[in-house]
This record gives sequence, C-alpha cells and structure tokens, in this order.
Amino acid sequence: MAISFLKRDRDYVGYAPHKAPRYRKVERRGQVYRIEGVEVELFTLGTLAEAMDRTAHTIMMWEIRGLFPKPLFAVGGHRIKRWYSGAQILNLHKLMMEKYSGLKYLHEKEVFESFIKDAKAIFYHRSVLKELPP
Repeated sequence: MAISFLKRDRDYVGYAPHKAPRYRKVERRGQVYRIEGVEVELFTLGTLAEAMDRTAHTIMMWEIRGLFPKPLFAVGGHRIKRWYSGAQILNLHKLMMEKYSGLKYLHEKEVFESFIKDAKAIFYHRSVLKELPP
C-alpha cells in the first residue's frame, strides 16, 4: 500500500515563493503494523508535514500548543512517537488543497482557527482509517 498526493514543487529554474505554485504527484510508503487485529499502514510526521506543505517542526509546535490534535497511533518500543494513518494524511491534504486552496500561510486568525477545527474533526472522526468522501 502507498499514498499519493500533490506536493508543491520548489525544484525548478525560476522558482520563487511569490509565484503561482506548481505541484507534482509524490508517492509515499509507510510501515505496516497490526493494531487491534487490523493491519494498518502508518506514516511519520514528516509525511504528514509534506502533504500539508508545512514543516514537521510547525506541526509539532501546533501540537505542543494544543492547537493541532495529537497522533492517535503509537507503536510500542519504536523511537518514532508520531504516527498517522494514510487516511488522516490524505484527508488533511484534501482539506488543505480544496477548502483552503493550498494556502501556504494561515496568518489570518479566523482562517487558521477554521483550519484547526476542521483538522480536529478529521482526526477524531470514527473512520480515521478510511478516506472521507469528496
């Protein structure tokens, strides 16, 4: 199994942050674990950050400040503490790209609060292992 999503492309001649963004499709593979008898492919914070066009540090800071939901998955004995299902990542990516138009900057307080509310709804939805319909 793998997930694929559009990533902002910054690796081309003439790239500048203020220009209209280009996107390219990327595919990422996670690690499969058995959780409560079900095999689940889990991905790291880095994959989530890449799909949201943010840094892992930014997402960790949001989490520490209580703005972003904590990961729902943990793998005993593994040094990585933040694991996310492919569905969580794809749903957050879809949220960023469709509702927030891939906004790189969420500086407006109302927009950011709306995004966080939507993100929490995705994380705490009962079907975190399934992609939500469009």
